[in-house]
Amino acid sequence: IPELSKAMESASTRSPAALALGRIGKAAAPALVKALASADDDVRVEAVLALAVVGKEGVPGLIKALKDKEPDVRLNAAGALGKIAEEAK
Repeated sequence: IPELSKAMESASTRSPAALALGRIGKAAAPALVKALASADDDVRVEAVLALAVVGKEGVPGLIKALKDKEPDVRLNAAGALGKIAEEAK
């Protein structure tokens, strides 16, 4: 998980690293929530997308992301929460 978190800092490895973290699931949720504090908007967007893959364990981070300054982060967080809610039915 630490290596994948570091890989999210590079534009060339960000998306695959975030996807891998999302597929790891619950164990990766803390690293993804930490990535939500990044100054880089793209890192935060990828973290939100990965938290959507994590599922219900990602909900607290996604709720936090609804208050992000970047519209793309907020939009993706809202979409992810909707997806998780649908899957919970």
